[in-house]
Amino acid sequence: VRIGDYAFENCTKLNAVYISDLSSWCDIIFETDHDWDEGYWEICNANPLKYAHDLYLNGELIVDLVLPEDVTSIGDYCFQGASFRSVTLHEKISKIPNGAFSDCQASIIHIPHTVTTVGDYSFNGCDARILTLTGVTSVGDWAFWSSSVQIIYFGSVVPTEMSNEGNDYFKSKARKGYHCVTIDDIDYSSSGNTAAVIKCPEYLVG
Repeated sequence: VRIGDYAFENCTKLNAVYISDLSSWCDIIFETDHDWDEGYWEICNANPLKYAHDLYLNGELIVDLVLPEDVTSIGDYCFQGASFRSVTLHEKISKIPNGAFSDCQASIIHIPHTVTTVGDYSFNGCDARILTLTGVTSVGDWAFWSSSVQIIYFGSVVPTEMSNEGNDYFKSKARKGYHCVTIDDIDYSSSGNTAAVIKCPEYLVG
């Protein structure tokens, strides 16, 4: 199921979205457009949650989002702009797609070790301050741009996009907003299963 770009553009008076099946909601792919005036920038105006924020399931406000066990994938921009206290993903999820939690007002997001890929814009503008991505080996562009993320914990393999390979190249991409970290902020003094703790500098945090 797809909802086309601009479907809910400027619907600023929306204050809630009501659904009866969370699994079906997760199957929806919200399409995006691109703004070429300011360089490559992806824009999604297809998800009503961008403006409404509150998601109701069978008439009850979802405060703590827990994905059903039958959900094995999430659609692009599925929870863009949603307001939750926390989000919990289970171990059947292996990818966080493009824009999945962009502008999401959730201070805690539990991400299992089975997630190996984080897509473009996935946490763009997200309120979470700490992310544990112990299974992630690939990170998309602009994944943490303008977010409140301050610390990211990785596992035994640090994604190439965030490793210390190509110092100057990495810094230039970070300053353009691709990953919201710089090489100087990586601490490789591991503890437990954590191979790297990446602290995002204030000038890259929204």
